[in-house]
Amino acid sequence: MCIILHQQTGINIIQFFSRATYQVIWSNRLTVLSFCALIWLLFASLPISAASPQLSTSTSLATAGYFQLKWESPTDSDTIDEFELQQADNTAFSNPSIIYQGPDLSTAISGLRNGNYFYRIRSQQSDDWSEAIKVEVAHHSLARAWGFFALGATMFIIMLLVLITGVRRR
Repeated sequence: MCIILHQQTGINIIQFFSRATYQVIWSNRLTVLSFCALIWLLFASLPISAASPQLSTSTSLATAGYFQLKWESPTDSDTIDEFELQQADNTAFSNPSIIYQGPDLSTAISGLRNGNYFYRIRSQQSDDWSEAIKVEVAHHSLARAWGFFALGATMFIIMLLVLITGVRRR
């Protein structure tokens, strides 16, 4: 698209936005309009790559067994973008797996083993990937889980005894 930025002493400055930015200085308005029309005809059918979506996570250390990934659409248009979310075990994404494809702007991840996981996302209309983010999954230890279970069982038994002895006294 051609835009006349400003006019100073008979010189029109034109900028064309596409895959690259061009500046052309012309002094004749008819030439400027012809140039804009020609550029528009030549480049109107070229796909303009959209910016990559911004990916974020609810936590970088997941100990609860789940976490959420969110992203923002890079376009403000009314069209619905389709996204592709990849997961890998290294920053090079040498062997990624696609874990989501669709129009949603977030997803919940669960059921992963302990370890480091890397995620990136792109809009299906673009070849540009977002910056990779790292999430470390470190579940609570089994000893801690059994400790919480024992504490809960003890509290249950105490409450049960209080209820039973309170009913017998009446």
